[in-house]
Amino acid sequence: MAAFLSAALISLARAATLPGAARVVTLAPSLSELVCAAGACGHLVGVTAYSDFPASLKALPQVGDAFAVNLEAVLALKPDLVLAWDGGTPPDRVARLRKLGLRVEWLKVEHLDEIGNALETIGEWLGETNEAHAAAESYRQRLAALRLQHRGDTPIRAVYQIETAPAYVINGASPISEAMAICGGVNVFAKLPHLADPVGAVSIW
Repeated sequence: MAAFLSAALISLARAATLPGAARVVTLAPSLSELVCAAGACGHLVGVTAYSDFPASLKALPQVGDAFAVNLEAVLALKPDLVLAWDGGTPPDRVARLRKLGLRVEWLKVEHLDEIGNALETIGEWLGETNEAHAAAESYRQRLAALRLQHRGDTPIRAVYQIETAPAYVINGASPISEAMAICGGVNVFAKLPHLADPVGAVSIW
């Protein structure tokens, strides 16, 4: 019983809203964009490599990349909250950061419909509820409009390349693939085994 109560108290503490001047470090470029989209860009004090939208993120200190987090760099920034990519950030890095006393929250977005919820969650954590809710509603309306606009379109076979030398493409589990489908595209590489896989020129053409 005591263990259950302790776990519940920890969960409540992690869900609590942070003070207005909260310092945030994100461990994936997508998380940085979500924080800014939620109206909380001013809270960011550290990001990972390739965080370049909005452009102001390029001036922030980097703490590694999405898969290799520099713990010392994170600690040096004295964040009140660290956002980890559920599905990308190594769990051992998260465990280590928590052991060092930092509040780390997982954020998972697998489908486009989950983005609005993620924006509102970030807004609640950072005390930017109104702006985050407005951003979420605007996003949902635009997503619904796209679905309506392209309903019944003739499907177009498409490839989304995310890297060169070698060329990397995404499979059907990526939100990018879902976005392609909403706009009438059919992901040629939807059945690849991993979220992103290398392919050759022959495979593409």
